[in-house]
Amino acid sequence: MISNENQISIKGQKLSIKRKFTFILGEFKLEHIKTYQKNEIFKEIEDFSLINLNLFLEILKKLDGNYKNLTEINPLAKFLKSFQDKTSKNVQFLNKYIGLIDKLLLVIEYTSLTRKKKKLEEELEISKIKHKSSELSAKTNLLDKLNEDLSKNKKEMKFLEEDFLKIKNQRNQILEEINKHKEKIDTLNKEKKAKFDKINQITRNMENKFPEKKNKLDIDTNLSNAEMIKKLRKEAKDIHYNIKNMRTKIKESQMKLNKINPKFKTLQEDYKSLKERIKRQKTKISEIKRDINHIMEKNDDDDINKLKVNRFPNIRNQDVIKTELNQIANEINRIKRNFNADKDFGDIRREVVKINKQLTSMLNSIKEKKLSLHLTPKKNSLISTVESLRKIELLLQELEALINTFLNEIDLQVNLHLTYTKNSHDFFVRSLFTRRNKSSIEFTDLTTPEKVFFAIVFYLSIHMVLNNKTIVFSNLFLHEKFNKRGSLFRTFRKSISLIDEVPLLKEYSFILFISKLPMKKPIDNKYIEIINFKE
Repeated sequence: MISNENQISIKGQKLSIKRKFTFILGEFKLEHIKTYQKNEIFKEIEDFSLINLNLFLEILKKLDGNYKNLTEINPLAKFLKSFQDKTSKNVQFLNKYIGLIDKLLLVIEYTSLTRKKKKLEEELEISKIKHKSSELSAKTNLLDKLNEDLSKNKKEMKFLEEDFLKIKNQRNQILEEINKHKEKIDTLNKEKKAKFDKINQITRNMENKFPEKKNKLDIDTNLSNAEMIKKLRKEAKDIHYNIKNMRTKIKESQMKLNKINPKFKTLQEDYKSLKERIKRQKTKISEIKRDINHIMEKNDDDDINKLKVNRFPNIRNQDVIKTELNQIANEINRIKRNFNADKDFGDIRREVVKINKQLTSMLNSIKEKKLSLHLTPKKNSLISTVESLRKIELLLQELEALINTFLNEIDLQVNLHLTYTKNSHDFFVRSLFTRRNKSSIEFTDLTTPEKVFFAIVFYLSIHMVLNNKTIVFSNLFLHEKFNKRGSLFRTFRKSISLIDEVPLLKEYSFILFISKLPMKKPIDNKYIEIINFKE
């Protein structure tokens, strides 16, 4: 252990520490440096690609008491696992529900198409009769023409009505403004007259030999008659000014009205005319349909007699109807294939009942499993965990910056960040590296010297970030993968060369216990002291 006199005791021997970097070379066991045995936890890091956050937290807590109160991140990890599991179940229920709704929509679509198909088949029969009968053909041709004209007029009416209603509303607003101004003028005139009536009343009272008391005249008793008359005249003048303003506004509104009136009248006439034309066309169409039905009723074919032409807006050409029938047949076949390749839609009602039962069963199942599908996080626990993660992220930023100061020596940079893996449902500190050519590589892709370099500077940097002024290191604290003699001394040789470039390094002392790894090539530096320890 280190004493106040910068001495370290090992195996009963006291060694003086004089330089910034002190190498103590010999054969040691962990129990020989048991004072620093807490650092042995670094030995658990075999792969720096992903360091389990629980292990990282344990390292922090062992090295610095300030981190002992950091909340465990397990509650958040458990919550995220629960979130993933329950979301997956919810998605399964949702997919099943959507599947049943899709089936129901297919049944509804099938029903609609079969009805449309039946109607088209009736229209086709009427079209065939029309082709044989000259009288029916003439009537149906006229019906087609009227329906076409009616459709055009309705489209025209849609745009015309929009323009007409817009200018009508505009005109009504102007008229409403004019009426409001006129009503206001009437009110103001009455108020002005009342003011002059009071003035006359006061004047008569002044001329009277036996004047009435002011309070009986309903005037301010604190003012003299002259003051009261002056006040009333001022109020009457203000009212007159307001009346003039109202009349000006009426003139302005009237000008607006005069400006839009010609367009309003034109649109109004066109609107009424088109509306009447549409009404006449509808009446004519109804008459022709009755005539066509009368012709159909005279036909000797009973099946044809049952056909009702008024169900159709117009009777189209047979080829057009057949084309549409083929399209509907293709749609019906598509639905059958999507629903069930071997399914016969003979009983639609039965299919609807079946799907409804499945939906009801599924909804009941959701109600029963409500608790297992709902997330009920413990808010306070999660907030505390998130706060801990924020502190860890800030620490990682400092650690990353310091490590990269060392890594510059080997043309390498690292990015440290927190990550959560769905497979293990746990948090990790992830390391991702880049070389000068900006290619991203994993820790496992580094060379052995690079891995050893990173493992050592990671250890040193954590101690430095935690502000441990005297940092004790030993190759016994690292996993055996990183216990490589050549790479270890090469790391320290490059790191020590930074001491003059990075003033921060001068604030720390490094005691390096190297066991069973002889330094074949001495490191020549004024900041280094090498002690060969022998029992």
